[in-house]
Parts: sequence; structure tokens; C-alpha cells
Amino acid sequence: MKKIISFLIVLMMGTSVSAQRIAVLDFNAGTGVSQADVDGISAIFNTYFSPKGYTLVERTSIDRVIDEQNFQRGKMTQLQMVRVGEILNVSNVVIGDVNVVMGQYNVDVRVVNVESGTISAKDGATWSPSSSYRTMMSGLASRLANQIAISPTSQSTSYTTSKTYKVGDVICVNGKKGVVFVVSSDGKHGRVISLDGFYGTWYKAMEWGNSYGQGWRLPNAEECKLLHEVIDDVNEAIFFADGQKILYISHWTSFDFGESDPAGRYDIGTGGVGWDSKDANYDARAVAAF
Repeated sequence: MKKIISFLIVLMMGTSVSAQRIAVLDFNAGTGVSQADVDGISAIFNTYFSPKGYTLVERTSIDRVIDEQNFQRGKMTQLQMVRVGEILNVSNVVIGDVNVVMGQYNVDVRVVNVESGTISAKDGATWSPSSSYRTMMSGLASRLANQIAISPTSQSTSYTTSKTYKVGDVICVNGKKGVVFVVSSDGKHGRVISLDGFYGTWYKAMEWGNSYGQGWRLPNAEECKLLHEVIDDVNEAIFFADGQKILYISHWTSFDFGESDPAGRYDIGTGGVGWDSKDANYDARAVAAF
């Protein structure tokens, strides 16, 4: 039941396409250090970490998801941390490790892309009792924030974003055409849905979505909700683009309850949230950001 509640959290959080969301997780305690000390270091890092173009997720939301997934704070694997990021609907999670070697605290921090699971930025620092740990953590947080900062002119794809778009526009993202179903307030960024679809198990649907094209994937529950709100306009655009209209039935989402648990689905027609065995067969679509 707790994992099902976690799936519903995504729908209550909302999605912003004008600013990416990022979550700072508790650092892991390594050699020669207690988790209590590491929690203090994590808190100091969080105080100074403020990357441009990102919205930080509140600590209470992070703790709630960790508790509901029955993960152990400070002892999570990178895969579990990515899972927390998926549930929180963030683009990146910040993770770290603290080890004490010969009386010196070594702090290593990484930014992990939730969609790909790859490390997009990393940095580290060493603190000795004769120096200020607050100054050390402030410098580390600032350096890492600068590495991932998003400037107003940053591009999310390989093409220019000087043009503005609206829901129903057909555009090409990394060689694949799609229909815009959500846009930012300035009309330059958003999400597109594929012109064609897939039918099969969740495993096959995930494989299809990830191989559809660079940057394409299965949508999360919030993206399905946004699609549901404009489905008639999107289907009209798909029809005129000679694509396959989206059926008003349940579609697979990217949400995974666990290795032996069901996966999430969303009824595009009714807006209903559900879940089913990963071996069940449902429709699927691919989405991409622009």
C-alpha cells in the first residue's frame, strides 16, 4: 500500500517546465564516521546549495518517500536513490559519501540524472580539524551548483529555442516527430508525445520507449495527467500529421513499484490512476523534452 501511495504523490506535486526540480538526499556514512555526523554535514551542504534554474524539493517530501519505500537513510544504493528521484518527479538527485581517513573528513558529492542514471557532475573536498567545515561545505556546494547551473539561454536539445510553441504543434526532437502537449510560460520548452505507439508488457514498453530516440522515454504519471487534459487537441494534431491517434484507454507509465511488484498505468480517457502486473498488456507512448 505504501508503494501505491508513492505513485499517487507524483500527481499531487505538479510539473514545472520552466524550472527543473532537484533533490538533495542524505549523504552516506562511510569509514570512520557516524551517520549523525554525516547528517550534520548534509544539512550544511543543503543550506548553501542553490543551483540556478532549479527548484529544491523540501526535506519533508524526500523523507516521506524514503519511509514509504522502506529504504534506510544513509545506506541507500544509487539505484534506490534514483528510485526516490523518480517518485519525487525530479530531474536530478544529489548524493554523497563521507569517509574519515587519518583524521580528515573526505566528502564526495555527485549529481545523478534520474532519467539516465548517469553522473552529470561531481566534486569533493577534504576537511581537517584545523579548518572550518562550514567554509569547506559552502565552497563545495557552490562549485557543484555552478557545474549544473542552467542559464536563461541554455538549450535542452540540439536545435534552437528562439521559436515559440503551443499545444498541438508538431515538432521534431532528435530526429523523431511529436506533438506538443505541454509548454512553458514563454512557449520555448515543454514536452512532446510520439506520433505512433506500442502495445505490450511493461518491460517491452520501457524498452521500446528508451530506444525510440535520444531523449525519448515512457511518460511519468504527471505527464500522462497533463496529456489527458489536452488529449482532444493532441489527437487532432496527430491525425493531421498522419500519426496513430491515442486511444482513450489505459497506458503504461514509467513508474515501477519494485522488481516483483506491479507498474503504474494511467487512463488517458478518464484520468484514472492504476497499476497492474508488468506482464499485462497495455498501450504506450513515448515522450521527450524540448
